[in-house]
Amino acid sequence: MVSRHPSKKVSLPQDTEEREDNHIPQQNETSIIAQTVYIECSISMPPSQEIPDESNNETLKRAIQVSTLLSQLKEHLTGPDPVPLTFTNQLSVCDSQRRNSCPIDPQFSETTEGIDANKLFERAVDYAKREAFALYSTSVGRTSFEQRFGTTVCVIGRAGIGKTVFSRMMLESLLSTSSMADNTYVFYINCQAIDYTKKCNVLQLLVPSCTHSKESVEILLGELNQSANVTIFIEGLDKASEENFSEFLPPTFLYDLSYPADILRGLLSGHLLMNARKLVTLRTGAFRQLHEAYKPHFVLKVLVLAKDGKDALCRKLCPDSVSYQNVEKYLSEQRKLNDICHVPVYLITVVNHISKCSSQQAISITDILISQLQDFILTNQFPPSLLHLQSIAKLAFNCKRKNTRNFAHIDVAEAVLEVLKPFCSEYEAQETIHLEVKTKKYRFEQIWQDFFVAFHLIRFCSPDELTKHLTQTAKTVDHWETPLKFLFGMCNPVVLRKIYDISIGNCNWNFSERVNCLKSFLKNSPLGKQYQVLRLCRLVQECQYSELQTCLAEIFPEVLTLGDRLMPNEESALVSTLTCMIRSVRIKCNPTHPLSFSSPDGIGSFLGAVNTKHEIETMHVREATIGISEMKLVIPQLSNLTLLELVDCNITDRTTCILAEGLSKRTNPIDILNLSKNPIASLDNLSQCIENVDVWWLTKNKITGNGLKSFCSKIRYTKHPIKQLDLGGNPIKRLGVEHIASCIPELKILGLEDCNLTSDDIKLFTDVISTLKQPMFRLFLDWNLIGDLGAQYLAQCASKIQWLHLGNCGISMDGVQEFRDQSCCRIMGLNGK
Repeated sequence: MVSRHPSKKVSLPQDTEEREDNHIPQQNETSIIAQTVYIECSISMPPSQEIPDESNNETLKRAIQVSTLLSQLKEHLTGPDPVPLTFTNQLSVCDSQRRNSCPIDPQFSETTEGIDANKLFERAVDYAKREAFALYSTSVGRTSFEQRFGTTVCVIGRAGIGKTVFSRMMLESLLSTSSMADNTYVFYINCQAIDYTKKCNVLQLLVPSCTHSKESVEILLGELNQSANVTIFIEGLDKASEENFSEFLPPTFLYDLSYPADILRGLLSGHLLMNARKLVTLRTGAFRQLHEAYKPHFVLKVLVLAKDGKDALCRKLCPDSVSYQNVEKYLSEQRKLNDICHVPVYLITVVNHISKCSSQQAISITDILISQLQDFILTNQFPPSLLHLQSIAKLAFNCKRKNTRNFAHIDVAEAVLEVLKPFCSEYEAQETIHLEVKTKKYRFEQIWQDFFVAFHLIRFCSPDELTKHLTQTAKTVDHWETPLKFLFGMCNPVVLRKIYDISIGNCNWNFSERVNCLKSFLKNSPLGKQYQVLRLCRLVQECQYSELQTCLAEIFPEVLTLGDRLMPNEESALVSTLTCMIRSVRIKCNPTHPLSFSSPDGIGSFLGAVNTKHEIETMHVREATIGISEMKLVIPQLSNLTLLELVDCNITDRTTCILAEGLSKRTNPIDILNLSKNPIASLDNLSQCIENVDVWWLTKNKITGNGLKSFCSKIRYTKHPIKQLDLGGNPIKRLGVEHIASCIPELKILGLEDCNLTSDDIKLFTDVISTLKQPMFRLFLDWNLIGDLGAQYLAQCASKIQWLHLGNCGISMDGVQEFRDQSCCRIMGLNGK
């Protein structure tokens, strides 16, 4: 028998002189626990499996290896078939809080196709290494940081968006890996299934039917603690009962009995099972509330059902091609319903509604659910009883307050249990960890639970009770967002009429009182962040009631900062709010996280609403489609803009003609114009507005030498010299080099990275630079294989360049020596090879 190894207190590297002051705080850094584990898992051992011989350590290890648990894990993979999901680029959660954050390549993957668990974890490791390099100067500090943050992948997103499906896809990809080692341990944790009131050891939670002795448990935990082949999937951390992960608590020890929430905290903080890889899923709002000690750094946000995925899911739900065509036609006519169908659970609900009653027009997802409830009553699947409605609504509300969808037969009357089938599913649950005593339990369908919570608030609560609940909800609005959505949706005259129809009994409550409660909620809601503003816009759009729209318009912030990718329903909700406003709003786009749109016509609708009476001060847009009609909508805002960034927006030469015409009418130059990553081949049109732009960023386009002729000619004779021209990544070739060389005397900063320049091209530049009366400020020539000969040419005129960038230019140590006497020129990236 192996004796117990006591957990040791280990101090993480302090590295206080090298660390940023605003780095993630590590509470009690002098006594951080290095070893510990604990997780609840819904996986059980095969019933026929015998308890391993405690004298044989290898037998014990096999009891928890993936070869033994494989069939049990696959049984857990029941649910909807995987469909493509669209992700954000990977998020750097803390970059905005750090001064010296490293630049991270944002590209990860557009959809889930081709992603597997191993690739995901490899990217997390790579991300942690680059972040550690920027934050620490010592190897000890970097290694500790990589070990802490390089093992965890976090997947966030709104309710019903597909986080659980993605987690199962990653688990399945891991289990299907043919090269999986024999000593691999894989565990799947359902946070909603944990009993947080009972203490237990780690193994009893990883394997609920575990009955090993204390000595055997210690052997197995020791193996897990040392193994580098442990992978733990943590599904639904936001469902962790009523536990609070926003506060830091001291970590627990590996071998002790502990409460599940405490050990979950230790696992997230990296103090427990430090070598284990973790994939955590939770809602976006819950992620924001995590304490920094528990917050992963490599984060993917599930955005929408990809177009292919939406189409595939529609076809799967429709029995034939005629039904599919009806769905497509219906959604094309009902824009607001179509906009919410990027969420899989809403798409399923809408398609089912269309299949049954395509002739009935619905104004919202709330309207559809009430229509379905009416249908259940008409088809005798649900009795028209106010008592039943009240009991179910109260049950759903109580479960929501406990942060669970599960309930037992003792929680509801037998008569009510009989009619719950349309809204719930049955399952078997273990009553205890140690004994396989099972009982029938029930689980609300997520969308129906949230619907009945709203029904309880709007129908069975007094105005005072509703106000009280809304006040409490404001503190945890992310958890209550979907019920709030349905609550607002019920405050519509059309939907209200249907509520009256199904509410058998006395309906003496006053609708205007409910509306006043929602007005009060809107007025007391914070609006300091973009997501808070967009949330209220979505709630009011679900309602489509003029009084609430007017109330939101009155409290809308005077300055709105927008960034990141807007979802289709966020686009339409924001457009609707901006359109109905009386006063003007100033809009700024986040330069760190530029604005992008999910819908093809999202940018056009947004600009159309802005042009009604609002102003854009800075415009950072990426990954949009800006054609001629969209560019015409940009023109009215050009007089207000100080910066215009339209990156990867499919802007063509025809579109630049409209932009140039608008810029030429400005009375003062715009600070920066960024048109990078667009299929622009010629700058002839933009040459008309040379004097109206200070800084030109035109990288990674398709600009040729012929396309530069007119532009460079205008630069030579302009009365207002431009401050910077960046043409990196364009196929300018020799002709383009000649045109650029002719206007070098008028340029202070010139960027020509990755333009396939040769030493002969450099000679052409240096002949002009050597004649300058005033030196250039910066010249960027990185990623051009100019070699030692090109370095020799540059060295001869280095006194005429203050900053010279020569990274990855194929220059050897002999070429580096050419610059040994050039003290007046600061040369960057010149290391030799």
